[in-house]
Amino acid sequence: MTAFSGRRAFIFIIFLLLAIALLSAKYNQPQGTLSSSQQSSIQSNTGSNSTGPSSSSVTGSSNQPLNGITVMVANGTSSSTAETFFLNILKNDGATTLPPADAIPAGSSTIYYIQGQQQAANSVAGDLGLPNSSVAPMPTGALPVTSLGTAQVLVVVGPNLISKMTPSTT
Repeated sequence: MTAFSGRRAFIFIIFLLLAIALLSAKYNQPQGTLSSSQQSSIQSNTGSNSTGPSSSSVTGSSNQPLNGITVMVANGTSSSTAETFFLNILKNDGATTLPPADAIPAGSSTIYYIQGQQQAANSVAGDLGLPNSSVAPMPTGALPVTSLGTAQVLVVVGPNLISKMTPSTT
């Protein structure tokens, strides 16, 4: 082995170790915490009044990542596909999603959050085209679902979100 190829191997090993260290730091954040860039993104976008997407379809509209947010979507309507439809939107926009659930019937959509997760809930509301007024603290008594699991944010789908689904999915 020549000195030249030895240097190449040494540089390659250093590069590999740096790449592993960077990836490890990125993916070893404790679950349920937001990176400073995510917190900054949420803070800068939560004050906006979104008019939401068109009535024919819903796609993520907040233009901010939902990474680090664990969400459960529960159906509070008679639609058989509502929870899966909105769960897929949030999942595609980076949220960690729990299995969908059924909720008690809802007059309108509400985004509930556990203590300390209001900014995350505002981000989810914005992603679904709902105003921040649809965000509320998690009820302390009876929950609208059987079990919350590890969710930080609970989306209860009501008729106002159903109207934003594409006609072929309702």
